[in-house]
Amino acid sequence: MRRAFLTLLIGLASFGHAQFGMGSAGRMMTRPAFLVQQGEVRKELKTTKEQNKLFDAMVRQQGNPTSLSEIQKQFDDNDKAVADALDEAQRLRLKQIRWQILKGVALAEPDLAKALELTEAQNGRVKEIRKAAERAATDLMAQSEARKMADNMKKLIADTSAQLLALLTPAQAEAMKGLLGKPFKLPKMLESQLII
Repeated sequence: MRRAFLTLLIGLASFGHAQFGMGSAGRMMTRPAFLVQQGEVRKELKTTKEQNKLFDAMVRQQGNPTSLSEIQKQFDDNDKAVADALDEAQRLRLKQIRWQILKGVALAEPDLAKALELTEAQNGRVKEIRKAAERAATDLMAQSEARKMADNMKKLIADTSAQLLALLTPAQAEAMKGLLGKPFKLPKMLESQLII
């Protein structure tokens, strides 16, 4: 059943790429409702049997959304259910795991940007760098050789993350380390997500 939910999310992520660009597609896989389906994440959060039953029920209750607004509502409802089910410490750790997956792109998250006290200029540069990366990713998707495209995409993601993190002052970079919490060993499925 969980595999069906993951398949649905991967399919929706692909659909999201077609509709919204690379950033949206990869970021769908960092949503709380998706992350709590990962055994490694559940273990890290120390979820209870009751919480796991709720998360598993979300998988079984997936409907057949027919529009983008229905898909978005389903994701939003599931994310809210996850947030409501987790305690404060679990919500914080899930947020940290999400930020670790997003790497430099996490700077576009309003709560992290606020915590780091990013300036207006820094926030503007974050948007510019991400837009340029999304355009480059779209161009890379047009490459016919899959292996070359994958290698170039990994390089683009690493370069984009490095550019974003370079925007931070030394004090902000140190603060970010603390905000990310202890390093989390990412599940293989999430290690190389195309998140820009």
